Amino acid sequence: MIRRAATGDEANIRACTEQAYDRYVATIGRKPAPMVADYAAQIAAGDAHVAIDEQGAILGFMVFFQEANYMMLENVAVLPRAAGQGVGRALVEYCEDAARRNGLASVRLYTNGGRL
Repeated sequence: MIRRAATGDEANIRACTEQAYDRYVATIGRKPAPMVADYAAQIAAGDAHVAIDEQGAILGFMVFFQEANYMMLENVAVLPRAAGQGVGRALVEYCEDAARRNGLASVRLYTNGGRL
């Protein structure tokens, strides 16, 4: 299940971010932007969404928001233990569905240039 993130999710979102992005620190020589993001503000704005299991534990999350004529998918992260289970795909599809519901024809994804 995917739902909008709540204030109480911030610590788990941050933990997910650390686990998902830590391996890139050595490669790019700094913490990736998601590791230093202001999740409290993103949650308050309604931009953060979480994927949860049957017990309500967070498996992954994403941050997206509407721009003038597209949906901007700023961040997607999945816990390493949940990798390969379709969590990331479900999150991206949720964002795509939100774009369609809002009459937008595209979703843009932010990524590190070295990851292209």
